[in-house]
Amino acid sequence: FSIGSIVLKRLLLSSNGENSQYAFYAADSAGECALYWDRNATTTSTGSAFATSSTSVAGQDFLPTINCNNTPVTTWVTGSDATFADTVFYVPLSPTTCGFVTVHRTSAVTTVDARGYNAPFSQALNGNKGGCDTTNPRAVERGLLITF
Repeated sequence: FSIGSIVLKRLLLSSNGENSQYAFYAADSAGECALYWDRNATTTSTGSAFATSSTSVAGQDFLPTINCNNTPVTTWVTGSDATFADTVFYVPLSPTTCGFVTVHRTSAVTTVDARGYNAPFSQALNGNKGGCDTTNPRAVERGLLITF
């Protein structure tokens, strides 16, 4: 029984490390997608896919759909005023990993908060906008904060 208990603990520990790695890579991929679209949107006046203020939200000077991992991704603005805008989106990365990104933009600074999960993407979450299904008690979250 003792040996079985030790083996089980070692298996759980190695599984946690693997799941943590998947979640970190998902956060990195989601963050890279946000960085790409922040610098390469050619159809907005700022050159970014993400809004910078309530004025740009009202004028629709942002992209409601971007592509991450060769998949169309819906973005939506969760908050804005005359000085900033927060845009969020979920990224389906693989059948078992998902990312969530918040892009906080002002006219001078952009902050990308990218979260990765070892959990699948589900289109049925968030009013059919999609989301990471983190109902599994073994779900792991890892994050990156990028400011420029």
